[in-house]
Amino acid sequence: MKHQFSPILEGMEMSKSEHDWLEQRFEHMTVKEALLFRGAMQIESPRDIQTTIQILQGLDYYQLLYGAEDDVLLGRFVMEHIHTPTHAARGYLDPEIVGAVYRENGLGSFVENHYVERRNPDRPLPEVNPNVPLPTTGEYAIRIKLVSRNNMEGVWVGFPDTGEYMDTAHPDELLLGLDALQAETLDQCMAVDVDCALPQITDILNQYDSAGELVRHAIDFGYVWAEQGQGEPHWLEKWQCVMELEDCHRLDLALDLAQNLHCYEFIPRGVDLAQYGMDLARKEGVLGQDSLLNECFDSVAYQDALEDMSNEAVEYVRGIPVVKTFGQTIFSFKKFKDSIDRYRVWVIAYTKELRLPMMLYTAAVNGVFVFLIAGALVLTRDGVTQEFLLNLIFYIIITPIISVTLTRIMFQSENAMIVDDALQRIDSVLDLRPLKETDCPRHPRDSTVELSHIHFSYDGKNEVLKDISLTIPAGQRVALVGPSGGGKTTLANVIARFFDPQGGSVKIGGADVRDIPKEELMDTISFVFQNSRLVKASILENVRMGRPGATDEEVLAALENAQCGDILKKLPNGADTVIGARGVYLSGGEQQRIAIARVMLKDAPILILDEATAFADPDNEARVQAALSRLSQGKTVIMIAHRLSTAVNLDQIYVIRDGEIAERGTSRELLARGGLFSRMWSSYQTSIQWKVAKEA
Repeated sequence: MKHQFSPILEGMEMSKSEHDWLEQRFEHMTVKEALLFRGAMQIESPRDIQTTIQILQGLDYYQLLYGAEDDVLLGRFVMEHIHTPTHAARGYLDPEIVGAVYRENGLGSFVENHYVERRNPDRPLPEVNPNVPLPTTGEYAIRIKLVSRNNMEGVWVGFPDTGEYMDTAHPDELLLGLDALQAETLDQCMAVDVDCALPQITDILNQYDSAGELVRHAIDFGYVWAEQGQGEPHWLEKWQCVMELEDCHRLDLALDLAQNLHCYEFIPRGVDLAQYGMDLARKEGVLGQDSLLNECFDSVAYQDALEDMSNEAVEYVRGIPVVKTFGQTIFSFKKFKDSIDRYRVWVIAYTKELRLPMMLYTAAVNGVFVFLIAGALVLTRDGVTQEFLLNLIFYIIITPIISVTLTRIMFQSENAMIVDDALQRIDSVLDLRPLKETDCPRHPRDSTVELSHIHFSYDGKNEVLKDISLTIPAGQRVALVGPSGGGKTTLANVIARFFDPQGGSVKIGGADVRDIPKEELMDTISFVFQNSRLVKASILENVRMGRPGATDEEVLAALENAQCGDILKKLPNGADTVIGARGVYLSGGEQQRIAIARVMLKDAPILILDEATAFADPDNEARVQAALSRLSQGKTVIMIAHRLSTAVNLDQIYVIRDGEIAERGTSRELLARGGLFSRMWSSYQTSIQWKVAKEA
């Protein structure tokens, strides 16, 4: 056995099956696995091949502390990532002593330029299968062997990484591979071998012109593979069946199929078809609660009709000036009348449903006196007694009370129905499932935004976004332009994870937004909306919402940077002035500047501007633009623009039409192309030149 681990295994006796197993295991061992194995062998000091195999099968029992090559660096690593001291205590701690104490209290060993340690020293190594099975793909979906001029033997890197994704404390396979290859970038490397878990994908090396492109697809492939267990059952089986159906043998096409599996119907092997059909029908909303159609009254629909009529009445009254101005009285009233007609249908149904019970109730209540008279005649045949008169008077007095009480109970039950319906509506909102939080959080490394084959629909039928892919490097300023309703705002909402796409992925700094903790994602992205919301509080508190722990001085500085000085001067209490729920004391442009101050205070690396100057007058627009210019310095900016003049000087422009990217490029490139953007620009230039003039 001649390989890099031969000196470690020297002197150990092994059978042929063990020899073959080790040969295959070492042949495709990744660079991180190699470091962990070297460290584990130094920690455990095994004397037999069985213990060595135990170590190989339990490499996840160990972790790599990147760059901790001596006690000083180990101590710094510990204080930075494991036991973080307070700022006050840090000056009194010697990193070398901390590293030495940490090493003495655990099980670990220095390996090359790193430190390997046992995660749980008290946990025994896993038991070895007596049959010593041959190695499989394991946790890796794909492995790539890379070589460089400085290391022609090469190393294997695996995806997905077995450790924490893209974490500097626990670096991924690619970073360790570049270290071992003594290469700074993938451009200095070459892929010489590939091992993929899906047998359908063949001839991978010939599909790519560079190692960088292959690795980028491998990272995405590994990520999809790692996530498959969190999706629907039989996800991997469905993926493989779809690949067979489409005759897919390429890695990039396999990724596309994985992100569009919702387009295929799949019935797993061995399932009860009847039960599977029932579950599918319930999932699609075809089957609901058991009911006797056309026989039971639908109180929810009744309440919906009543609410619609009330809303239409309010809107009709509020819109009377506009309706009269444009001569649309008939059409507006028709909409109101239609809501009344819909309500009438349910009122009639409600009346018919309660007709018989109401007749019986009325007859019973009003017929009590008839029964009293008949009873009196029967009971007084032998003469009228004092006890009889008292009982008769009692029943004459109590009967109306009972009638009134029953009537109130009836009306109370109707109110209870209304309350129950209102509570159901509240519960329907409270029962909405929040966006799924991952159990394995990832953290963005920078402010790069990557969208890969995004598909999104609000109703599950009509796609608003169709196969959108784009990459916005960190610090770049881009614009989303295009006709109204094209999907620009929806795309921005998907980036901020206000919604999750039905297909594709959104990544920030290499991490999928679904894997970024919600609080961290919101700290990474800031929004400036068309209609900024200000709460009923002081301007100071409205701005402080961007960073609750900010001091008054920091808030005032943000207001000054957002060009809000003139606003504070004219208000009676300056920044302490309380404004209304929608900023009733401020114009639209002034509200925008307050909102920009809030975003400045937050200081997130990614900024999304959704037509931030839409409601500003010319003077305020200039001030808002100045504030936005200051705000966007050094940030990744995504601007949704209808005023094309605001997008001219940006780094990249994406023209969105009907949920697709129709064009992309700089303003000069798009104007020279003579496409949609060029036509929009011509229309925009014409519109700003319109004037109202007196006829000569």
